[in-house]
Amino acid sequence: LNSSLELPYLTMKLAHILLIFLAHDAREGASAPVPSPVVATQHRRMGKPTPTSGSGCGNPCITVDTATTFQKFYGVGASMTGSSAANLMDTAVPSELKNDMLEALFHPDLGIGLSILRQPMGASDFTYTEYYTYEDVPGTFDIAKDEAEIIPAIQDALAVNSNIKIMSLPWSYPAWMKENNSLLGGSPRSDLDYAQVGGYFANYVQKYAAHGLDIWALSVQNEPGHGTSDYITMTMTPDQHTQAATSISSALTTSGYTNIKMIAYDHNWDQPSYPLDVLADADANNAIDAIAWHCYGGNVEAQQQVKEAHPSKEVFFTECTEFGSEPFYEGDFRWAMENLVFGTTQNHASTILEWNLVLDATHGPKLSGGCTNCLGLLNLNDAKTDFWKSPAYYAFGHVSKFVQYDATRVGTVVSGNK
Repeated sequence: LNSSLELPYLTMKLAHILLIFLAHDAREGASAPVPSPVVATQHRRMGKPTPTSGSGCGNPCITVDTATTFQKFYGVGASMTGSSAANLMDTAVPSELKNDMLEALFHPDLGIGLSILRQPMGASDFTYTEYYTYEDVPGTFDIAKDEAEIIPAIQDALAVNSNIKIMSLPWSYPAWMKENNSLLGGSPRSDLDYAQVGGYFANYVQKYAAHGLDIWALSVQNEPGHGTSDYITMTMTPDQHTQAATSISSALTTSGYTNIKMIAYDHNWDQPSYPLDVLADADANNAIDAIAWHCYGGNVEAQQQVKEAHPSKEVFFTECTEFGSEPFYEGDFRWAMENLVFGTTQNHASTILEWNLVLDATHGPKLSGGCTNCLGLLNLNDAKTDFWKSPAYYAFGHVSKFVQYDATRVGTVVSGNK
């Protein structure tokens, strides 16, 4: 990789995202180092770049500092929600169109090669049948509702891209674990035995493994600061979050699942004090590997604030969504690039995830609560004969197609006309 490249035919933003990551040195069994994704991308798409000699550089000039390294990068993705799975498994959708959507999302060459699925454990607000958990009756744990459409849809995605990793988290614990005895809003009971929470997570990992689906990461709870009676949610105090994290980690270890990453917080940029409070507990700090963030409030620099306080903890960006309908304009793509791609990774994110993979023309199908105009990365037309791609789909593709798993972000300096 040349330390200075003249790239007059690239926009500064696209050039920058291609240059800030280096490929992992070698694949297992490889006889030679893997070429940098920068070089590979430019050869495939634009022809061989023209390096300059000495200190000469174009305008703008992007200088790569390979001696300065930051986070590892794990991938880009979205969620196979109940709604997304329903669209992909819908018999009214022609099989050729379904295959086109799967390829557009997951195929490394024919599509954008998404490599992470963030899976609700039970129902989320994008569920179209009923709100549920895996243990609505104490002592009767099963994942039958997932086996109908969600698990087959995940398996179809893996058939297109076998490198997909799965991270999972609940929108609510079972109602009997909560003070309001409901899946809608509420918080954990004050007398809850958190060993039951740990067992719930360990059972989930075991049940999914029986379908050939290994869990790469688990998060304690989706958006623990948001509760509503409008759809399935659950609030947690930092102390409750701490108890859950340590109990889940202990249960996983006892069950032999020692390589699953444990994620905390999974909420907006506007409350960095929450993960800081959780990580202040020594046991929780020892159990937690990463802090996850959403885009619906605050500023992306919150990721940096928590990273500086706890440099050993990884940073995951795990949810954002676009709203509305076609047409989209340049500003929508620019926002996605600047905030979801550049903003998150330059503030240490090792993952970039959107919310739904595929939604229909009604922004669903889904139950009545929650977002009524959210978009998927792909969106079906009314007749379910075609689909269109959101701005985030194109923004994410600039990363997911070219930055390899376990790549390292390196230092860059941009000068000249930006």
